[in-house]
Amino acid sequence: MTMSPTMRKVALLSLMTGFGCGAPESTVPFTDNSQDTTAYALTVKQAVSDQVLLAMTSSEPADQLTTLTSMLELPENRPQGEHEPIYLEILAAAQKLSQECATANGKPQGLAESLKALKAISDKLPGTVVDSKPRKD
Repeated sequence: MTMSPTMRKVALLSLMTGFGCGAPESTVPFTDNSQDTTAYALTVKQAVSDQVLLAMTSSEPADQLTTLTSMLELPENRPQGEHEPIYLEILAAAQKLSQECATANGKPQGLAESLKALKAISDKLPGTVVDSKPRKD
């Protein structure tokens, strides 16, 4: 059986691409930071900063508070360490403020002050947050 030149090219191309398929080994080093208490503390601090900023201008600030409570309400989802009391303080303040938002059906009285107090709690955590400004669309 003789292959035509076109069929030879197709067969050769198929073999060449077949060897190139598949997941290549990653050359990017991976560091598991899931139990790094300092990295998690900075993540929480940044999240609080971002959500407080959004809640200041939101008609539904409870949405941003829900993001924070979801992040912190299950201790088994975060590394345990010296910052645990601060996480619990942030969680309690966010839950209280969320309840106040629900009672007010939106923005409660003194929302700005309560949000600033929430951010002040997170400022006890180590690290520096990146200031994010709300987008103006």
